[in-house]
Amino acid sequence: MKFLLPLLLIGSLAAQPASEFVPKPGVFPPADAGHYYAGELVSIDHVNRRGALRLDGTGESDRYQASPSHFFSLLPYATIRYQGATADLVHVPLGTHLHGTFVLPPEGDKSIPEPPKEYAKWVPPHNHVILLEDDVSFYQRRGQAWKIEAIDIEKSTLTASLT
Repeated sequence: MKFLLPLLLIGSLAAQPASEFVPKPGVFPPADAGHYYAGELVSIDHVNRRGALRLDGTGESDRYQASPSHFFSLLPYATIRYQGATADLVHVPLGTHLHGTFVLPPEGDKSIPEPPKEYAKWVPPHNHVILLEDDVSFYQRRGQAWKIEAIDIEKSTLTASLT
């Protein structure tokens, strides 16, 4: 019976999914921690390592057009990749489409304002970044590439196939 209590405590600690990781000083997140969000970079404060994304639409709502920006803060160990290389936030131009891994804020951190209640379904609470990368870096890391088959300047179209 003496060993049952420690096992119950360990089980309750492990019950929290890694996707709901809350950063703590001196603790790195598990490999599968965080939620994936993507969107257009609309604001940068590179000195304080903060910014905002206009999140991609989901197809079922007006999230892209009607919701406020998703403000974020980079964790001290966050990685930024731009054009296939490690970068700083200052090197990523506004308007760049980014993919990111986001986690909940550290306990007591109110540095990122919460979105208005009416937008809570569109703007997630996960506002601290572990990884942020542009399209080139995102697909390169996954080993995906496209071959450009044709470009029609008059119609402004590009035909590409996945390689």
